[in-house]
Amino acid sequence: LDRGSKFITDHEEKIKLAKLNLKAGEKAIEQSAFSSASLYLEAGVKLLSVDDWQGEYELCLRLHSAYAESLGVNGNWDEMRSYLGQIFTHAKCFEDKISGYYSLVKSLGAQNKRSDVVDLSLEVLSELGEKFPEEINHEVLAQDFNLTNELLEGTTMEGILHADKMKDDKIASMRFLNLLSLYLYVGRGPLLPFVIFRMVRLSLTHGICKESSLAFAAFALMVINVSGDIQRGYRFGNLAISLLGKFNAKDCVARVHLTVFGLVSPWKDPMQVCLEGLTIGYEEGMVAGDVVFSMTNAHLYCAHALQFGSQLDGLIERVMFYVQEMKRYKQIMPLPSTLLYLQFALNLVSYSEDPTVLTGEVTNQDDVLKTALEKEHTNVVHVSYILRMWMAFLFCRYDLAAKMLEKCESVSFPALGQRTRNSLVVNETFYGGLVAIVMALRTKKKKWETVAYGSLEKMKTFAEDGPWNFEHKVKLLNAELFVLKQNIDKAKKTFNEAIDIAGKHRFIHEQALACERAGIFHSMLGNHITADEYFSQSYQLYLQWGAKAKADDVLAKLSSK
Repeated sequence: LDRGSKFITDHEEKIKLAKLNLKAGEKAIEQSAFSSASLYLEAGVKLLSVDDWQGEYELCLRLHSAYAESLGVNGNWDEMRSYLGQIFTHAKCFEDKISGYYSLVKSLGAQNKRSDVVDLSLEVLSELGEKFPEEINHEVLAQDFNLTNELLEGTTMEGILHADKMKDDKIASMRFLNLLSLYLYVGRGPLLPFVIFRMVRLSLTHGICKESSLAFAAFALMVINVSGDIQRGYRFGNLAISLLGKFNAKDCVARVHLTVFGLVSPWKDPMQVCLEGLTIGYEEGMVAGDVVFSMTNAHLYCAHALQFGSQLDGLIERVMFYVQEMKRYKQIMPLPSTLLYLQFALNLVSYSEDPTVLTGEVTNQDDVLKTALEKEHTNVVHVSYILRMWMAFLFCRYDLAAKMLEKCESVSFPALGQRTRNSLVVNETFYGGLVAIVMALRTKKKKWETVAYGSLEKMKTFAEDGPWNFEHKVKLLNAELFVLKQNIDKAKKTFNEAIDIAGKHRFIHEQALACERAGIFHSMLGNHITADEYFSQSYQLYLQWGAKAKADDVLAKLSSK
């Protein structure tokens, strides 16, 4: 029919065919077949004239809105803007523009235009009656947090789950608040907590909707970051998952899983469970056409899998696929950090002139850092410094590791100066503590010992709620501190405990590291036979992980004795 549409002259026949194309296009969108959807919707739009905005208003609005959405998902942003312009010109009321604004905000986010995302979202929210304070400080934040907690007093998770459903006018606000929260999180925007608290209060005062799952997932993270209450945050995370099921909210899975399994559950659940949740978030997000959040799940999967010690060959293959998808869908935001993770893994797997330099076949650390600093993308800057510190410590480049640790600590997060609890902070704490202990041994400076004990105390706090993911890290830090204090017997015992626990909890890369550090310790004592036994075990574990370059580095230690 579409091939012969240019021969149709009767207006009513054109309208009938346009409606068929709309139906086919919307069905294709439901199935995430956005390329097919674009073809149907484009054909439908071309059957309409400007005059049809008067006589066939609903058809014109739905066709243009759906076509703009499909163009945005496919990365055709200039063309998308053209069709959004027609919506904004002909819409009878602000409510009819909301879908178009939503597509526009998502496209701006995909292009990494974060300031534009924030400005436009706030403008739309203001029209919807949701205004935010112009002056932001700790006092205002505390007031907003307390106001939210007051509304939560006397409520139960079960009570919230079975509350009345929210009406459409507030649902529109919830959608924009959620979209805004992602980009504020990535850029550490100071408005982020206020957005999350507003979403929760709307859910408590106006009823729940599928977006409430997003609200309570984000609130779970805020509870952890603001009050440090892991157990309470974890309960709100579980509530968010329950709300997903209640509303069968397939289109929210990517966003909820991103927060719950990427940023909340790792503080309590085994990392393997969290990786499975992020995988589902990616897959369901792609099916639902939620490309932005789907790719962010993929990005966090890469970060967590690397830090969990997933087998490197399989991980590299998977990350390369994710990178291709990010490029295909023009998802600029998560790409720089993901490429740094990939280069880190590649440097471990194969020989490079200097593995501590994250420049190679997929990225250039200097270019990434320069761009991130210029654009104030603090998350990318933080990733760069932490990965280089980690790699420098692994290859015993302690001065470089110490320099990177100091750079990590200098990263300024504008969200009211608060460093959120995430996997980056875990790595900064753990490897930063190990670096500090070595520097304390080498320089005898008190400042390094202070950093080391601070790292241990923080890691103990992490392990109280999540022993599976953090207990072996506490043991290894303790073992190294016993070395620092020349408590030989306790050091021997605690190194072995770290090795055993890391093995039981399947952190093979840190089991290998604990063996290597035990080997270095025994070598310092002159126990070369015992040291070689630890080095041999470390070598085999690094090979199992897939880190051939690091295994060869350990082999050199073994061969030199």
